[in-house]
Amino acid sequence: MKKYLLFLVLTGLVLFQSCLSLSRKVKINKDGSGQELIQVDFSRDFMDMIVSFASALDTARYQEIRDSIYNDNNFIMESREDYEGIEGITIANINSETNSDSSKTLNLTLLFNTINDLQKVYDKEAGQDGNVSTLKYEDDGTRINYSLTIMKKPISNPQDTSMNGLRNSIAEMMKNDSYTMEVEFPYFVETTNGEKINENTVRWKYAITDLYNLEESLNMNAVLKKD
Repeated sequence: MKKYLLFLVLTGLVLFQSCLSLSRKVKINKDGSGQELIQVDFSRDFMDMIVSFASALDTARYQEIRDSIYNDNNFIMESREDYEGIEGITIANINSETNSDSSKTLNLTLLFNTINDLQKVYDKEAGQDGNVSTLKYEDDGTRINYSLTIMKKPISNPQDTSMNGLRNSIAEMMKNDSYTMEVEFPYFVETTNGEKINENTVRWKYAITDLYNLEESLNMNAVLKKD
């Protein structure tokens, strides 16, 4: 399956950069440690598209390729390899499930020792061509300023437009799908540009296309009032 996942990376379809629906739930403790729960939902149509792209180079092995891409153990193995070896990060749980409608769901729980370790996760996910995420958690003694800014990585070769048609087609297909970030903070949320769920939890929700075809930076922020 490595061979075909590499193909997906090269076409910009790798996990966490152009999935269909992505939900991230972060819990931050007072000492800066915490956990992140990541859930990725792939529709049947999306999975079929991936299989079609991968098998286009080897149509005689269509079924073999499809079985490999749908294999839950492969999903788990590939995802584990993405996060293993990140200093300060522990994989607490990882699960992949093929649903009755041939969609897939991937669940991943990461434990981080510090906020800086969580930044390492975002850096690893960006890879060579993904969006750049910058996490800040600044404590001035009485308040903490939290912000997560997502920016499009500069294109190394702006003249190369060979992938534009494919990217636009994928973006159109994902226009009704969502990216959700939810953060449970250890202190009272004084102000935020997100949806306040309760006194210390905030949710931000965007269309996947807002991230896939990001033109300007996207910022999620909150100000916390310490005890």
